[in-house]
Amino acid sequence: MKNNTKKNYKKIIFLMIMGLFATFLSCSDSDRNDEQPQLTDKEWYYKVEVSQGSTITNILYQSIVPSPPYWDDIPVTDINGTSWTSPVNKVRDNGTGPSPKIRVKATGLSDQSTLKVQFYLNGVLKAEKKDIGKILDVSLGN
Repeated sequence: MKNNTKKNYKKIIFLMIMGLFATFLSCSDSDRNDEQPQLTDKEWYYKVEVSQGSTITNILYQSIVPSPPYWDDIPVTDINGTSWTSPVNKVRDNGTGPSPKIRVKATGLSDQSTLKVQFYLNGVLKAEKKDIGKILDVSLGN
């Protein structure tokens, strides 16, 4: 009977070792990399519009400066016309999306004058704010 018990223990120990070995081999680097957020390219731009007869007086927005990548405040003055569109900004992102900031000031022709500021991400409108009146001031972002 002792001989049978020893054989059973050996079988159990062998199966446990094989189970641990199989578990160890099934863990691969690809499983661990799935936990890391994937980086994707994002493009965004701002669009500003005022009603006819109104004047955009000042724009201050944030943009990515590529080397090294960091945010930079960019002032825009001497704006001609009733609309302005920023250059397209590109960034590699981990899925949270960029959170750019912009502030626009304008002078309206009447109390019904409007200022509209929009933020587009990958060509899709993501945020929009408006102001109405003679003194127009809109901020987007944090």
